[in-house]
Parts: sequence; C-alpha cells; structure tokens
Amino acid sequence: MVDFPSSRTGQIGLPVVFNLHPYDWTAIQTRDYLKMHLLGDSVGFITIYPSASDLTHWNSGISDNPSWVTPNSNDVGFISKVIDSLIVRYSIDTARIYSCGYSNGGFMSLKLAGLLGNRIAAIASVSGILSNSTASAYKTTKPVPALFIHGTSDGEVPFNGGKTGWYSVGETVEFIRDKNFCLLPAETLFVPNVNLTDQSTVEKYTYRSSTNSSNVILYKVIGGRHVWPDAPPLGSVPINRDINASREIWNFFKLYTMSSVTSIQDFDKIFPSDFSLSQNFPNPFNPTTVIRYQLPVNSNVSLKIYDLLGREITTLVNEEQSAGWKEVQWNALGFASGVYFVKMISDNFTGTKKILLMK
Repeated sequence: MVDFPSSRTGQIGLPVVFNLHPYDWTAIQTRDYLKMHLLGDSVGFITIYPSASDLTHWNSGISDNPSWVTPNSNDVGFISKVIDSLIVRYSIDTARIYSCGYSNGGFMSLKLAGLLGNRIAAIASVSGILSNSTASAYKTTKPVPALFIHGTSDGEVPFNGGKTGWYSVGETVEFIRDKNFCLLPAETLFVPNVNLTDQSTVEKYTYRSSTNSSNVILYKVIGGRHVWPDAPPLGSVPINRDINASREIWNFFKLYTMSSVTSIQDFDKIFPSDFSLSQNFPNPFNPTTVIRYQLPVNSNVSLKIYDLLGREITTLVNEEQSAGWKEVQWNALGFASGVYFVKMISDNFTGTKKILLMK
C-alpha cells in the first residue's frame, strides 16, 4: 500500500518511509492502527505499507525462536524490488529511503539494515530486536543509523533477553553501535514525564559516531509494554504518551541521507577517542562468540579468557596493534558450559566482561 502526500501531488524526489507490519498483522491493519501516513502527508514523505509473502509474517529472523514461525521467503529481495518500482513510478529520492517497523517489522528493518544497507539510509525498530541469524549475516557496506524504542516490561520481546535465538535490547544496541563506530559513553536524557497516567517514563540514550553521521538512539521506556508509543488504545494495555513514536522516528530519519553517512572504508581513517571493551555477542553463545574492542592509539594488547575460579584458559590476543576498532572470535568448542570472563589489558586500560557459554 502506497500513501502519497496529498500536499505534494505530482512532486518528484520525495523521501520514502517503509512501515513494516508486526507478526500476525496485515499491512492494512498496520496502516489503520499506526496511521503514519498522516504524518507523511503533513511533512512530505511517501509512506509504504508492504505485505509479507504470506501477508502477515516477515522472514525477519524472528523464527530463530521456534515459537515464531515464518515462511522461508526472500523478503529482502522483495523490498528491493518494491524500491525499484517506486523509482520508476514516483521518481523518489533514492538517497532518502528509510524503514521502520513494529515488533516483527522491527526485526525485519534490522535485517534490511544488514543486507540492504546500500539502499536504506536509516532504520527504526519499535519493540523489535536482532535475531542470531540477522546478526551473523549482517554485511552492509556502510553504517546504517538506527533508532530503537523498547519497553522494559515488554512481555513479547523481553528487554533483557532470555528468548532463544534473539538478542536482548542491550545486545542489539551494542551490536549496531559497534557496526556504526559509535563512541562511549552515551548521552543520556530523561524525557519529561508529561503524562502521569500512562504507567511509564522514558530515558533517551544517544550514541554518536566518530563523524556524527551514523548515530544510534535508544528510547528506553521504563515500564513500557509491547506497544507503539502514543498509538491509539490497544485493549487495556497502557501506552506511553510521553513520546510519539512516529514523530520521533521521522525526526531521526530526516537527519540522514545515503550520502551523509560515512562509508566503512572512510572510517579506516578515523580512530576511537578512548579504550573500550564491548560485551561479546551473541551472549549467551554456543560455541562461538565475537569480542570487540577499540584502541585510540597503537598499543600492546592482551585479551585473555578466564574461568569462574580466575584461571587463565586461553589467550586470544597478545601483540601490538594499530589504533582502531577491533574484533576477535572465540570458539569455545571443547570447553564446558558456564560463566567465563574476558579480560583486556592495553597500556593503562583494563576491562573485563562476563560471558556465558551455554551448550
């Protein structure tokens, strides 16, 4: 379904926002409920509500959890073909194509970031996270700016993880933050609690990239459920009214074009501002996991794994390395399930992360 802004009839070169439906919802249900096209009509973007191949289930990676079944369809290829059609029919601005989604639509938007990042300028996910398969296949040639909105009391897609095959929100943000070469710490803003009856408050975390061209933002809705903030009532479920998800998403999207985002090749010329050791991903893992860290200057690096008793069990890195963003994989095949610690020592920096091997 295509909603062209009535105020821009006949105009070419307009931006496009894909709004991808949740699990078990149709495109029509999503349009009727979220009404993002009304915002598009007022500010001037084309809103697309596409349908998955079976009308209700995107092949987004959500099925890494066996409780969420999806068809084995090439939905990334389908979205790419829709973009081709939009170029021919509406002469859209190909530098301003964005994707957002609710729940499984958020999972799918993240998959598009990883596999169609050469055509998608930015993405947003409401109540959606990374699946293991999406993370493993993530191979975009440029960072994709990303915005996340997620409730801490989400019962469908838990904020803190724990569902087979899915990342937690924290792990998802960290994964995308690292892919986008974002710096630590995050800028924190406590959003004014303008509605005292919605049973939730909002904290905003902004991770800026080295060039400020591929930022990652998390709206953490304290007490929030599996909902789209400021959407119409959804049964008796409380909905946060301190932010309007559609407007926050558009305000984020309009900051970015394909040409404004620094390519990964260009990031090779940029260095981090400080030392940092990131949480491994996935975590828990079996049997392999990726550990990322950053060096602001050329440094001697020691990266080792220890067991729960503090015994060193393997060395992953022990050498001088150049400044930049680094990653190393640990294959724990042959090691017992349990808690381990990865410890990094470099110059005057020491960092430790707890990791969990589950077989």
